[in-house]
Amino acid sequence: MIQRIQTLYLAGVVAVSAVLFSLPMYRISDTGDALNQVFTFRDNIFLTCLNSIVILLAVVAIFLYKHRMLQVRICSLNILLVSTLIVSVFYFSDKPVTADATLNFEPGAYLVLLNLVLLWLSLRSIRKDDALVRSADRLR
Repeated sequence: MIQRIQTLYLAGVVAVSAVLFSLPMYRISDTGDALNQVFTFRDNIFLTCLNSIVILLAVVAIFLYKHRMLQVRICSLNILLVSTLIVSVFYFSDKPVTADATLNFEPGAYLVLLNLVLLWLSLRSIRKDDALVRSADRLR
């Protein structure tokens, strides 16, 4: 299980998603420093639930290493959920900003893209692993 590269990619997804709960997504600041609000994933219940489901599905996919086709489906679903999470992060940040206030995206908004890349790499590795097993079966 741990010797497969897709397990490391999926563990990276779990780690990055867990870190996202504490990192800020965006900051609304005023030029006069009267308004300085920081928003995280915990401020929005939809983003929190979606990120928790991503973590849960990644952990489930780690332990399904014997069932590669099911692991592929779960990773594909997880890619869809992370894409929804990316769109939601930028959708919910579209707050009405006054003329003096600015909206600055923080590292938490961009770190979600790393999840997408890690899931794509794990999906590619699972497919390569499946092709290797099928070619070994043909040789027997």
